[in-house]
Amino acid sequence: MKIQQFIKSLNDTELNKKGTNDSYVLVPVTAKTGQNIFLDIPSPRFLDLKSGTYYDQINITTPGNELRVNGLGKYWKKNNVNAGDEIIFEKHDKGNSIEYYMNIRTRKNIVVFQCNKKGFEILNIDALFSKSQSSIELNQVEYNKRVGKLKIEFKSKEKKKKNSKEASDFYNIFFDKENLLDHYKHDEFIELSNSQTNKVLKKVLVWQKFEFILPDAINTKEDKKRKENIKKLIEKTIENNGYVVGSSVKGGVRFLTKKIKDIVPKTSNGNWLHKESFSYEIIYRKGFVQLKFVISPGNEHNREILREIAKKIPDGHKAKGKEWIVNFIKTINTDIYDYSSKQNDKIQILIDKILNDNKTQIEYFENEVLNQKDKFQY
Repeated sequence: MKIQQFIKSLNDTELNKKGTNDSYVLVPVTAKTGQNIFLDIPSPRFLDLKSGTYYDQINITTPGNELRVNGLGKYWKKNNVNAGDEIIFEKHDKGNSIEYYMNIRTRKNIVVFQCNKKGFEILNIDALFSKSQSSIELNQVEYNKRVGKLKIEFKSKEKKKKNSKEASDFYNIFFDKENLLDHYKHDEFIELSNSQTNKVLKKVLVWQKFEFILPDAINTKEDKKRKENIKKLIEKTIENNGYVVGSSVKGGVRFLTKKIKDIVPKTSNGNWLHKESFSYEIIYRKGFVQLKFVISPGNEHNREILREIAKKIPDGHKAKGKEWIVNFIKTINTDIYDYSSKQNDKIQILIDKILNDNKTQIEYFENEVLNQKDKFQY
């Protein structure tokens, strides 16, 4: 499934708070290049991920050189959207169907400024000023890795463009008496994190566009049943080889030998069901099957003993990970999800092979755990 995302910081004009009589999202010209999630159909049907409500009145227009997503007034009102909040649009292309989603990300204690040749416009001024104020000073503000005093003061009231319906208020921003208007280009955005404990001024991207591919999910009842059957088949094959299955999950079957199943301490604070400090593990994903020796996070005394054992595993390698430590991995490149139920014997043969090929390493770890059993803490 291909997912396309468009994320935009909203301003008062888009939210119909500047007398525009429109409620929309302006897609910048630079965001229209390449593939665009809005150009397939003129009236996409968006599902609001927060409420589960569909919005059918949204339409796409291209006045002049702009691209606008219109008809969002009800959505703004229902979600109490303010300038500085972010709208997230998503298009999910599943090949045989296309779905559209939207969500709002509320950003508290964030003040957004837009740079203009005339000064800075404060897009959500209520988050900073009361109506009676024309300036404000803030101490201990971080800017470009420095900490100093920030002063924001009214500069002028004038129209942004000749055809603007209303005049806008413009402000100067000074950091330790240095005018920041010289630091930014026209239409660039900066934001102030203005909480009690954290005051940071920085440049931000007003919009972002992402595209990524997700593997098709196993969603049908038949596929879910097949996945569960594969897990049971792997567990059964491991048991037939004389081992004891432990904290198994979807996509992974963990096990120990009979001799050490009650000796390996259960002192892990990880997410394993039986809290084993160590386990052998068969991992199976689309494209590969792996045998791994895994030391889980938890009691450091036990982990140190297990680490010393793992360092000397025949054909092992330098440990990967810090919390979840893996010194031994063997991989077979194959996709067991492509095997039909009539090919279960092939899965059994595959698991038998990876266990038998690495029996020396399994038994080495078993013997060393037995030799060190009196040193473990339980």
